[in-house]
Order: sequence, then C-alpha cells, then structure tokens
Amino acid sequence: MLTVVLLVALRLSIGVHFLYEGVWKITNPQFSAEGFLANAKGPAAPLFYAMLPDINGRSRLKIEPAAVANPLRDAWRSYRDDLEKRVAGQLKDANDEASEQKLRDFQAGSLRALWEAEDKLGDFLRDERAEIVSVLARSAEEGKDAAEAAGKKLTDWVTRLGEIETQFADELADLHAAAVGGETSYTAIVPSAEKFDAKAALEAGKVSGAGGQVILAVERQMTGVHQYVDRWEKLRQGVANKYELSDSQKLQLQQIVRRYSQSVEDYAYDIQPDVAAYFAALDRWEARKYGGNNGAAHQKERIWGDMMKLRGEVGGWLGELDSMEEGLHNAMWDVLDESQRQRGDLPVAWTITDLLNFAVTWALTAIGFCLVVGLCTRFAALGGAVFLVFVLLTQPPWPTIYPPAPEVVGHALVVDKNFVEMVAMLVLASTAVGRWGGLDYFVENYALRLYEKVAKKSAKPDKAADA
Repeated sequence: MLTVVLLVALRLSIGVHFLYEGVWKITNPQFSAEGFLANAKGPAAPLFYAMLPDINGRSRLKIEPAAVANPLRDAWRSYRDDLEKRVAGQLKDANDEASEQKLRDFQAGSLRALWEAEDKLGDFLRDERAEIVSVLARSAEEGKDAAEAAGKKLTDWVTRLGEIETQFADELADLHAAAVGGETSYTAIVPSAEKFDAKAALEAGKVSGAGGQVILAVERQMTGVHQYVDRWEKLRQGVANKYELSDSQKLQLQQIVRRYSQSVEDYAYDIQPDVAAYFAALDRWEARKYGGNNGAAHQKERIWGDMMKLRGEVGGWLGELDSMEEGLHNAMWDVLDESQRQRGDLPVAWTITDLLNFAVTWALTAIGFCLVVGLCTRFAALGGAVFLVFVLLTQPPWPTIYPPAPEVVGHALVVDKNFVEMVAMLVLASTAVGRWGGLDYFVENYALRLYEKVAKKSAKPDKAADA
C-alpha cells in the first residue's frame, strides 16, 4: 500500500511540475524556446540549431550584387512631388471644399501611380538581376567591347523601363487634367524623357541614358532584408481582405508599409559594412570549428566564446528588424476601427519558432494535466520522458562537453536532475498508477466495459443472421 501511495505522490509531483511550466508559458507570452535551443551544446547541438530558422542571419542579412535603378526611382518621386506642388498652386486661389477634395484625390492617385511604377521597377530588377549583374560586371572589365556585345539586351532593358515610365507619366497627366483641367504633355512631367531613346551607353558597369543620368547599375546590397518587405506586402493584402478596409484605410496601410520598407532599406544600408565584417568573422569561426582540432579545453572555450560573441552581434541586428516588424503590426492595427478589430488578430503567418513555442507550451500543459488527474497516464508519462530526452540532448551533463553547467545548479556526471525525472517518468509509464486515484480507473472500468457490452450486443444479431 505504501508503494501505491508513493507512486501516486510521484505522479502528482511530476504532474504539478510539468503543469506549472506549461501554465507559466501560457501566461507569459514573451516566452520563447529560441534562447534555450541557441545555447545547446554537445554532439546534438546542430540538430537544435537547425530548429531555429536562420540562426546566423545568413538569409535575412544576405549581401550580394544587385541591380539597382535608384536615380531613376528618385527622379520619378521628384516628378510626382513637383506636379503635386504645381496642382496645389493652381487650386490655391479657389480655396473651396471642391478644390481641396480635388487636391486630395490627386495626392492619393499620384501616390498609387508612383507605388505601382516602383513595384514594376522592383519586379523588373528582380527578374533580370542575374543578367544585369553579369552584363554590367563584364562591362566594368571589358569596356566598349562588352557594350557592343550587350547592345540588344541594353535596348530591351531601356525599352521596358521606358514603358514603365511612360505609363506612370500618362497616369500623372490624367490625374492632373482631372484636378485642374486641360492637357499635360509627357515631357512637361518628365523633362529628361529623351533618356529613353534606346541609345543606352554602357560604361564602367553602369547604363546611362542620352541625358547622362544613370538608368541601371550594380551595387552590393543587403538583399536578404527584402523578405521582410515581401512579407509585409502580403500582410497588407491579407489585412485589406480580412477587414474589408475602406479606400482611405487601404491608402493608410500602403503608406505604412512603404514607410517601414524604407526604414528597413535605410537600416540595411547603415549596417551593411558591419554585417560584411561579421560574415567574414563567421566564415573564419566555422573554418576553425569544423577544420579539426585536438579538443584541448582552451580551444573549446575559445570556440564557444566566439560563437556567443557572434550570436550576440547578429542578434542585435535581427532584433532591430523584428522590432520594426512589430511596430508595423501595431501601426496596421491602429488603422482598424472597433468593429473591424472584433474580427480577430492580424493575419500574421506563424514562423517555425512560433510553432515550436506553441508545441512546447501546450505539450507541457497537457502532460502535466494528464498526470495530475491520472488520465491517459502511460501516454503522458512517455511523452514527458521523450521531452526530457530532448532536454538532456541540448544540455548533456558529460564531463567532456563545454561549457560545463554553472556550479550554482550543482555538480553532475551523466546523471542530473533531468535524467532522474526522465527515469521517474518511465517508471510511471510502466505501472498502473493512473488507476490509483486517477481518472484512468473510470476509463478502464466503465468506459471500456460499456464499449465491450455494446460490441457484444451488436455481434449477436450478426451471429443469428449467419445461422
């Protein structure tokens, strides 16, 4: 009898431990398993690092040669701003509500036209990136010969850019006519229209038009941050559909995404030299870590210390980007009215880390609850034992593993508190402890017996029919 009582007490003790761990994580949304997994050590550490997407920032902070058309994009913004000032000046004398509405309509329409043109420009640069980089890289080395060889390509590119600009200018002209009347010529909006005469000059890795303005060039950019921008654009469309936004709300949402996208681009430009140096240091660290060593204690300590230093450095940049994303979510939420907010949270896609946090939180809660009430005890105990196996693999208490556990938690050799609790879980899984003061007693003695009775009754007519 004493054995039964002690086993039940063991089940309840471990159950309360697991249940409290799960409930604490539920009530503290800031919980994340990322820090625990990032500090994994031992031979299984790479497995847990792989659970964290882009732990070293190689994807989100990727730097590579990219095709750019910044002067062209800046010129388009200037065309739009200049025309807005002109329209405001022409409508100023009227000073009535109708004129103010026309100005607001022009501002909203011209912004949409600019954003559409910039999106088309971005799509063009992404689609042709590899070819543009290749051609302009050759031109920097071979000069005039490369320009002649790439003549058709250059003409095609300049023509496509000219089509985008022409469409943009035509939309601005229509908006101008709707606001103040009359007709506005293409050249009045785009003073340097002659640059799209398809007579591109290729010099020193840059494509310049007849007016001398750079149309295309290649720069090393942190293209990895574009995944943030792409994700925000998809979120904008999802928010617009889910909450059925008005036209003014859609415009606000576009402005928010554009503002944060520009902030990301500016931030990436500022940190790019530091990130390039970080990647060089990361390459050297990986070569040293995986290049083979004699396993000396000082080498292990240096490798671990350098890894933590690099993780801290990249964590600051990624944290800043994630903070921008959180700010964008808050800004989007502020656009919604009360009735729209009642439709639920923003349609933000879960990341692998989010799924991992959800699984850990609710697995611990379910295991703890089942152990406390004695429901499906064997399965719960086995689940808890498996979880503890993973915990042991992240922080194995082996004497050759660096870094050792801090002395404040005690000293262990292979067997530590997690190992002991895992063995206790296996003991519970091998006994009928759930039927001793638990719901498993009722499940097995009533539910299963009721099922057997129903099964027997349904089997009798079948036998009679066979006879």
